[in-house]
Amino acid sequence: MKNEEKILKILEAMQADISGLKEGQRSLQDGQKSLENGQSSLQEGQRALEDRQKSLEEGQIKLELRMENEVINKINALYDGYELHTQILNHHTELLQRIEGKSGVSRYQDPRSRSNQIK
Repeated sequence: MKNEEKILKILEAMQADISGLKEGQRSLQDGQKSLENGQSSLQEGQRALEDRQKSLEEGQIKLELRMENEVINKINALYDGYELHTQILNHHTELLQRIEGKSGVSRYQDPRSRSNQIK
C-alpha cells in the first residue's frame, strides 16, 4: 500500500468521523430545541398558576371583607336581639309571678323548671 492510499483511507475515515460528529451535533441541537420548548411551556404554566393564585387571593380578600362587614354585624345583631328578648321574657316572668303571688293563683310554670323535671 502506497502512502497515497494510506492518506486516502485516513481522509475517508476522518470524513466519516466528521459526518458522525455533524449528525451528533444536529441531534444535540434538536434536543436543545426540545428542552427550550419544554421550558417555555413550563414558564407559561407557571404564569397561569400565578394568575390563578392571585385570583384566589383576591377572592379570599373579598370574602373576608364581606364577612367583616356583613356576616359578623348580622350575627352581632341577632345576638343582641336574643339578649333583648331574654331580658323582656325574664321581666314578664317576674311580673307574672308577682301578680300570681298577689292573687294566690298560680297557673304559670317556668319552662326551665319543666325541662329539668323531664330529664
